[in-house]
Amino acid sequence: MKGIMFNENYGLETAVITGCKTLTRRRIPFTGNDLKFLRKEPDFPKKYAPYVIGHYARYRVGDIVAVRQSYQTIYNWMRLHGANEPQLIDYELTHRNAPGWSNKMFVLNEEMPYVVKIEAVRVERTRDITDEDALREGVHRVLFDLDDIQSVIYYVPGIKPIGKRQPTYEHYGQKVIAFSTPREAFRALICRTVSPKAWADNDWQFVYTLRYRPSDNEYFRSYHPFTIEHP
Repeated sequence: MKGIMFNENYGLETAVITGCKTLTRRRIPFTGNDLKFLRKEPDFPKKYAPYVIGHYARYRVGDIVAVRQSYQTIYNWMRLHGANEPQLIDYELTHRNAPGWSNKMFVLNEEMPYVVKIEAVRVERTRDITDEDALREGVHRVLFDLDDIQSVIYYVPGIKPIGKRQPTYEHYGQKVIAFSTPREAFRALICRTVSPKAWADNDWQFVYTLRYRPSDNEYFRSYHPFTIEHP
């Protein structure tokens, strides 16, 4: 089974396993000899997208992909959702000294309690994202109704204001930047999670459509009798 990671500093891992984030992007690595010339082709998506998806996309339509979480994250989830003391002790003794306890790069995909199904793959430039798709990438929408006047702002957890000039929104006791459009919020997100120049570079991306579902994980369900459905 393949695995995929999401940056929880900006709430993306939680957004995936709660079903809020249904799109994710991964940069197309234009490093192969047969890809170098395609990058400058004006009709690249129309002519060559199926070829590039078929040969270079890490995930394919129909793939079931594990959402990689650290063992410590899973352990803390178990504590909050009714695992008994013997289960907790057993899980901690088995995983505490593993590299994956604090770093999800080193976990086993087969032991992850959450998975996503890849439902579609397409190619698209970074700045071609729509407001609708930005919301599916993990941008949050908040509607205010003050004095019969409705106002909408958008934010991403973890993107905090610097200075006092930026409009803010209170998110669980912390101030985050309030953006006027989903695309503005996504621009700030991708410049923090990928590269400060990600929006300016406007690279070609694989855009994956995801559908979350609880893992039918024989290892996890036999190891721990209780069922994981939602975080």
